[in-house]
Amino acid sequence: MKSDITKQEQRLEAQGALVKILAAMFYFQIIISVLRKFLDVPEPLAIAISATAVLLSAYWVPPRPEVSFFRYAGSIGSLVAAYVVVLSAPDLLRPYMPIQLAVALPLLTVCAPLYYLIRKLVPGFGRKIRLASWLIAVLTGAMICAGVATLRP
Repeated sequence: MKSDITKQEQRLEAQGALVKILAAMFYFQIIISVLRKFLDVPEPLAIAISATAVLLSAYWVPPRPEVSFFRYAGSIGSLVAAYVVVLSAPDLLRPYMPIQLAVALPLLTVCAPLYYLIRKLVPGFGRKIRLASWLIAVLTGAMICAGVATLRP
């Protein structure tokens, strides 16, 4: 009897999470469209504003995360700030270095902390892949992506 109630609660929670994700995606697209078409906001800024508005308001929709709102807001703020840095830094660095390196360095600074996050979430990850290998792989991948993006058709 108790396991049936637990399974039903888990099913309802999963359905609630799916509805929450779909609603967040819908409102994210609406806000971006309004900002771009009617207010003429540049695309990176429109994405950052939309992501912040949708993700912060999504905290209050059930099922709520187990973390406090301030920790949740700090995480969202960090992700949005990292996104803005990755998009705006290459234009600032471009006069001083090749475009491939100007794109790769911000990606490296954003992806380096992901190593520790993945290490916390995936047991044994730190034993299989070392930090130096992770950084070399991220830098190489970023430079390849930047090189491919700068090729002329």
